[in-house]
Amino acid sequence: MFSGKDALRWLPTLAAGLACVGCFTGSPRLGRPAVADLPRGPDAPPTRASFDTSPPPPVLQISGAPAPAAAAPSGALEVPPLAARPPAPAPETTRVTAAAALPPAAQLAEPPPPPPAARPPADPLDDLRRLHAEAAHQFASLNGYTARLTRREQVNGKSKPEEVMLCKFRRQPFSVHFKWVGTTAKGREVVYVQGQHQNKLHTLTSATDSVFLKAGSRISLPLTDPNVVKASRHSIAEAGLGSTVEHLGRAVAAEERGARRLRYLGKVNRPEFRTALEGVEEQMPPGADPSLPRGGRRLYFFDPASHLPVLLLAYDERGQEAEYYRYEDLRYPVQLTDDDFNPDRLWPSRR
Repeated sequence: MFSGKDALRWLPTLAAGLACVGCFTGSPRLGRPAVADLPRGPDAPPTRASFDTSPPPPVLQISGAPAPAAAAPSGALEVPPLAARPPAPAPETTRVTAAAALPPAAQLAEPPPPPPAARPPADPLDDLRRLHAEAAHQFASLNGYTARLTRREQVNGKSKPEEVMLCKFRRQPFSVHFKWVGTTAKGREVVYVQGQHQNKLHTLTSATDSVFLKAGSRISLPLTDPNVVKASRHSIAEAGLGSTVEHLGRAVAAEERGARRLRYLGKVNRPEFRTALEGVEEQMPPGADPSLPRGGRRLYFFDPASHLPVLLLAYDERGQEAEYYRYEDLRYPVQLTDDDFNPDRLWPSRR
């Protein structure tokens, strides 16, 4: 039996033996070689490490995953590795583009074109100037023309019946020949040549002109004779298209000075003509026109083909028709001679 003194005496030896146990287990923490690494005798029993002499099994490698670490030696203190923590997902970033910020309709629609450059406002007189320039140029290019004229006039407050005439006009020298072919004053003829034939108006009468003269009588009267003046609203020296073109030119010039009387009407359909005409309206204040002493308005209509004024109308202050002149079957240029306006050659047996 061991006494207390024997136990104290063997205590260091026991501690050394326990330390050697750690050597035989091959713990890497004690820094000692494993039992398998110590020299052994031929009769020594095999260690655990000598039992497994086959190579370790192959490791199944998964693409993209790290190969597992080699197995720890048998008998070693096995510490399970820490499980790999998956990386935290990156915060989702939302990219907002300019197109995504717009509603679907705006994404599909094309961007609006840039606004056009501001244009200066059109001059309201441009069309009036153009109409007058075209008419003046056309009228200056011809010296003679013929037409069928339909006329309605109000003279001394009374409306006269409609008249239809065949007309010949010559610009230089100014010459006029009218021949009535309608139901009113049929057979009458009038000839005037400025500066020739005593500068008088020569007339071949119709059956309705005078109770004192038979049809076909010839009379010659100055332009200032009361019978000539009361026969029409205008002097025969103002007949034809030239006076209308000149009047429009004066009206446009007055408009440029601020008269504010003319208005361009654009294309106007008139029942008398197959094609639309370009119209101009002129407001006439009282006293501006002797033929409209109390004021009124005039309408000018221009043929787009000939650029000449083919329809003229005037209304008094009450809105009643005062003048109506329509030119049809307009033919130009026409070569006219002195014989076309010589009363002695036109009516040789009517002297």
